[in-house]
Amino acid sequence: MPAGVDSAISRGSLIALGGAACLAVYREGAETVLFYHALLASHADQGGAIIAGIGLASGLLALVYLVLKRMALRLPHATFFAATAVLVYGIGLVFLGQGIIELQAAGRLATTPLPGFPRVSWLGIGPSLQGVTAQGGMILLPWLAWTWQRTRRRVS
Repeated sequence: MPAGVDSAISRGSLIALGGAACLAVYREGAETVLFYHALLASHADQGGAIIAGIGLASGLLALVYLVLKRMALRLPHATFFAATAVLVYGIGLVFLGQGIIELQAAGRLATTPLPGFPRVSWLGIGPSLQGVTAQGGMILLPWLAWTWQRTRRRVS
């Protein structure tokens, strides 16, 4: 949590906390507008498909909101947050792999090919030692953290 939010909570300043929340929402909105502007500028011939995608995503978001609103009190919070954490971690894993593939395509990162290794582009899996090593390390991180916490509990 940012230091300003921590100090606002400790002082009990609801105005500062509300201001921080408004600023966060504004920033996310601005990022979204910039993202769509760049998308439309780079793919001007696909404007109809992009607008249709925005409409479909907005409809799905509204549906998810309504479902969550109805189920909020019955939803097991620990399970919900564990599932979203796994989902976000998985997305990060895919982004890492796709980023490595893009950096290698741009010539900014060395490529050590792994012959026979599968390429699954939608998962960000590429047949290179760099990508497999980075994604493999990221897959191991939760296990290492769990093992470390378990070891610390035994020592305490």
